[in-house]
Amino acid sequence: MSVGSFIRGAFMLAALLATLTQIVIDPSLENVASACIVLASSLAILLYMHWSEALRTHPLSVFAIFGFCVTTQLGALLVQTVYWTPLRFSLYDPIYTFGTLAFYQAIALGVHAIYSYFSPPLGSGESWARGILRKGGLYLQPSVATLWLFGGVGVLSVVLTTRAGILSKVGHGTQFLTWAPFLIPLHRQGKKNLSENVFGQSWLVLALYGSCIALLAIAFNGRSAIFQGALTVLLLYLLKGIRSDNRIETRALLNFGFAVLVAAIALQPLSQLVAAMGAARASRGKISPAEMVTKTCDFLLHPELIRVSPDADPDEPSYSRAYDEIYLKNSLFGRFVETKFHDNALHFGISIVGDDSHERLARVTIDSLLVILPTPLLNALQINLNKAANLTFSMGDYLFYLARGGALGGFKTGSVFGQGIALFGPLMPLIYAMVCLVIFHWLRLLTSLEADGAVPLSAVAMMNIWSLFQYGISAESLANFLSSVVREFPQWILVYLIAFFVARCVFGKRYAHVAS
Repeated sequence: MSVGSFIRGAFMLAALLATLTQIVIDPSLENVASACIVLASSLAILLYMHWSEALRTHPLSVFAIFGFCVTTQLGALLVQTVYWTPLRFSLYDPIYTFGTLAFYQAIALGVHAIYSYFSPPLGSGESWARGILRKGGLYLQPSVATLWLFGGVGVLSVVLTTRAGILSKVGHGTQFLTWAPFLIPLHRQGKKNLSENVFGQSWLVLALYGSCIALLAIAFNGRSAIFQGALTVLLLYLLKGIRSDNRIETRALLNFGFAVLVAAIALQPLSQLVAAMGAARASRGKISPAEMVTKTCDFLLHPELIRVSPDADPDEPSYSRAYDEIYLKNSLFGRFVETKFHDNALHFGISIVGDDSHERLARVTIDSLLVILPTPLLNALQINLNKAANLTFSMGDYLFYLARGGALGGFKTGSVFGQGIALFGPLMPLIYAMVCLVIFHWLRLLTSLEADGAVPLSAVAMMNIWSLFQYGISAESLANFLSSVVREFPQWILVYLIAFFVARCVFGKRYAHVAS
């Protein structure tokens, strides 16, 4: 059995066992139907990866679809089952939520199958866009020194994100470079692993670097930054393994078992850290970074100080609660599973009544799309738009406001599907399919073709693998979804090419190497 077949089979078996367990946990029709929908959706993407050539020819886009399945459906099924909790727990309408998510995943799969079938092979001819990117160095493997240079820029960007104005925008735009050093163990230089280089001769160096990032994240209360380096490596190894045709070896199984054991041991303290940072979040921006570290440590050492929200009763009608984000019992997994946010937005989206409410939603949607454009362009087009006013609330806030009269400004996480269905109705599937098609094309530009037929990922794609896994074909709002097409992907490429040019100037011929 190959490594890839083993991993795909393990996911299928886990999904099946979790579904059967859910029948025992809660045999209600609503819970069983929800679990079956998730099982069918999960098997669809796993079998697509198993039977098609998509993982070999279009790895990034198919991995983004798989990521959507894990972070919205399969992850919820597995985590809730492990904690012996019904899948329907605390959801407004679990069948509608999981059915909608499965439906849009099916659209993405259909579009991907059509796109991969009609798109020409990478070696059949080079487009002008790919030619420009190749000359700029996008498809070269950066040297270890270059990766550490990128990492230094990324650390600086973490600090800049806490500033206001243009510095904050620069920080957010370059922050993905923070994860560059974590690519060192995955790169190869000739026949030697780059981790044997003097810059990365041990995992200890990366551990120390990751600890510094974690300390910065605690100081500025950025919870996701703590785990993103480790997640980058984990997801890249997962993608490498799930694509592998090599036969599985005993040593690999032992290494995998050891990694699972380490993760299980670290789960509880990491969950406590996430809870402590969440408790300290109310003080963000009001105290100094040093005080934030101290406050977080106080919560970590004294967990009884953390105010715990009461668990929702799965038998309690969801409409009796105005708003909550209670779903997974483990706060760490709650950072990565988006199910409850989609459920909230879908519920509030279909609860909006009245032409006036839909008109207001349309106006806010248009304004949020215009915010994507740079201010000079808005001025040139004579569009009078107060960007600051449109950045004081999220789409999750606005859907809740229209449906229940909730206050704006809480920055509740929304859903592109909740907003899109409320706004476009039956046209939303077509709009989603068109955007997915463009996203798949962007993602293909971030891969290249080697002489042996392999399709490796570019370094910029590897650094952003978590963003692609969690939000590759989804987003908090329509504005964010379209922004990934017109701004985020081009911005990643532009920032990377500029950083790569600087590395050329600094290191000369040592800025990159040819992959073997």
